[in-house]
Amino acid sequence: MNLKNESGFTLLEALIALMMTTSILMLLMGSLLQAKAINQKIITDAQFYPETKDSIVGDRQIEWHLFLNQLEHYLQGSSEPIVGKNYLEVREMDEENNHLVRVIYKRPDSGSKRTLLRYKNNGKIRLLTGIETIDFSKEGGWLTLNVKFRNNESYTGRIWVESWIEEKNE
Repeated sequence: MNLKNESGFTLLEALIALMMTTSILMLLMGSLLQAKAINQKIITDAQFYPETKDSIVGDRQIEWHLFLNQLEHYLQGSSEPIVGKNYLEVREMDEENNHLVRVIYKRPDSGSKRTLLRYKNNGKIRLLTGIETIDFSKEGGWLTLNVKFRNNESYTGRIWVESWIEEKNE
């Protein structure tokens, strides 16, 4: 008896392959529909429970304070501040080359304009996300930031930069 069939698939083999393909596609569709239902449930639960909103607000406050601390760290030792309504430009010491380089803090010119970026030496670092507007102002050694986020939350921060005062006194 010749078990090797070189003329193609038999009807039985074709039916088995069809059933396997059908069952795999049904499982795939079922899992996709279930994932959509789970995603909708998560969104509904997040909107229903008030403590979720408090958690989001708490996360935003933590992000805001981390941003202020990071910006304060970057600005210590900076010089020659140029403050515009939507940007801040300073000179900072480049530790690798031991010379002053220009650093700009502003929203990007293209792409996602809901972020605040730090531009230095042709590189950029994302500092704060989800912003609608940002305003910088300088009074003496104080830098004041007014930020409005997409969810209409507004935060104001003030940073003291000692090196900006020392420049004036020299």
